[in-house]
Amino acid sequence: MDEQTKTALSYATEVVKHLLTLSTGVIALTIIFTKDFNAKPTNAQVWSMKSSWGLLLASIVFGLATMMALAGTIAKNPLFRHRVFMRIM
Repeated sequence: MDEQTKTALSYATEVVKHLLTLSTGVIALTIIFTKDFNAKPTNAQVWSMKSSWGLLLASIVFGLATMMALAGTIAKNPLFRHRVFMRIM
């Protein structure tokens, strides 16, 4: 793998890590402070919150899939196989 490809994979990994962190943080904060937002939410507000949680969960699932795909891309190169598996362990 050339240096440009390694750098691109590194940046892609960092972007996915940031998106995973933001998604899990937003879910955690909204779950913690849901009761403080509104005592009696309307059906539209409940639907909106549940749909946003669903989309954030989908973002987390696809982010994890992307991380696995990036690891698989690096693992295809015989020079990086040992390093990737050592990170996972």
